[in-house]
Amino acid sequence: VVAIFLAARAAAKGDSTDIDQSDERDRSISRFAGNIGGYVLGAGMIPAMTLAVLEFDHFWIAHAILASFFVSELVTATIKIVAYRRGF
Repeated sequence: VVAIFLAARAAAKGDSTDIDQSDERDRSISRFAGNIGGYVLGAGMIPAMTLAVLEFDHFWIAHAILASFFVSELVTATIKIVAYRRGF
């Protein structure tokens, strides 16, 4: 909400906003981290599919899927932080 307010105020004054500007390095890091996160998500779905094939309760299957999403996003964020800190 604050970002929307500040962007609207800057547009009304005629100032330029640097909110959505990104360079090639940002796009490259995001793409690389997203790819690795996708691989982790795909690997995490294998246990969830195994639970479904073995006819476990829906509770456990849903939690396995949720854990896969969580770990995937955690890996993606970690890779982005490391890439920005150490260089890419």
